[in-house]
Amino acid sequence: LGDVASYQLSLKTIFDQYQIPFYLGRSESMAHHPLTQFVESILALKRYRFRQEDLINLLRTGLYTDLSQSDIDAFEQYIRYLGINGLPAFQQTFTKSHHGKFDLVRLNTLRLRILAPLETLFASRKQKAENLLQKWKVFLKEGAVTKQLQDLTATMETLEQERQAEVWKAFCHVLEQFATVFAGSQVSLEDFLALLHSGMSLSQYSTIPATVDTVLVQSYDLIAPLTADFVYAIGLTQDNLPKIAQNTSILTDEERQSLNQATEEGAQLLIASSENLKKNRYTMLSLVNSARKQLVLSAPSLFNESESKESAYLQELVHFGFSRKEKRMNHKGLSKENIGSYHSLLSSLVAYHQQGEMSETEQDLTFVKVLARVMGKKLEQQGLENPALPTSPSSKPLAKDTLQALYPAEQEFYLSTSGLTEFYRNEYSYFLRYVLGL
Repeated sequence: LGDVASYQLSLKTIFDQYQIPFYLGRSESMAHHPLTQFVESILALKRYRFRQEDLINLLRTGLYTDLSQSDIDAFEQYIRYLGINGLPAFQQTFTKSHHGKFDLVRLNTLRLRILAPLETLFASRKQKAENLLQKWKVFLKEGAVTKQLQDLTATMETLEQERQAEVWKAFCHVLEQFATVFAGSQVSLEDFLALLHSGMSLSQYSTIPATVDTVLVQSYDLIAPLTADFVYAIGLTQDNLPKIAQNTSILTDEERQSLNQATEEGAQLLIASSENLKKNRYTMLSLVNSARKQLVLSAPSLFNESESKESAYLQELVHFGFSRKEKRMNHKGLSKENIGSYHSLLSSLVAYHQQGEMSETEQDLTFVKVLARVMGKKLEQQGLENPALPTSPSSKPLAKDTLQALYPAEQEFYLSTSGLTEFYRNEYSYFLRYVLGL
């Protein structure tokens, strides 16, 4: 797909109509995942010396310690009530019970359970990246993070479990990158947490369906050579391929270019437009080589009720000798190829009849429709009507017993201003609300 967001709804409708199982594969950002928020909270606790709000945010992720929700709520209520802030305050034993309102034994047990892994981690000084990663691993185990993730995913559906597995893979990949880049270097805990949080916020994760008999729908960005036997690439318009990179930084591309020329080798600023050009060429090459048996590339002439130009890459392929076929949707040309399933056949027949109703030419109207129109006119001339034939709606006075039930003679008739307003705005709405009382 060129534009996943635009095609998502219509694709679901079509695949459901033909009862074809499909899976929408797309990259999702890890920025708002609880695991990223977990790292962000620990970084904030270290940087701002145990702020109350940061500790509450850490507990709310549901990933730190195996405490129940009632335990977390009780702990939060107590520290908010007393306004406890900073590591020294949390290290002191809780003593104020406010006339027995709080269970101090339980709260102090929770305090020790929450503080112990964090104190051990925060005691780490600047050290080699390998040692720091080892301490991080111990912290994840003591803080029951991996256990909490397993417990959370155990109750999820298979698809959601796959998503969480991909998130964990992305998390581990960021740690692997850190280990590779900073191997043998001295790194402080705060720098490590900042790099880890930054890497996770910028990471993307995607899932692949486990079932083989499922149509995989995904964006061009995720395409790879020899993905499947049959590949259909749709939405190859100029807007989608090549994708134009937007430079949102303070420096323009020209300024970046001049800085690159003035600096030494190995210290270069990325220029979005040139990098994007390379990426688009790579994407197109991957797309052309994505199918093992048959590849279909298509571009709509109309998209979202506006004209769209086909991609320049498609025009190049035509120039190289590839054949181009123009296809149009025609519900009247029904054939046995259209009969894929009961739902598709039914929807095709409905579309066929709707197309007949929308047609304005005399030749396209069926014999029954012409007969209905002629019969309707004949009956109208003689003052007769056939309820089976569609005619314009006519009004009738209510029966006397209905009027008596709605407006008893002994009761005074009351008409409000809002009722009058409703009547002049919409008579049928007035009839439903004030006459039938619906």
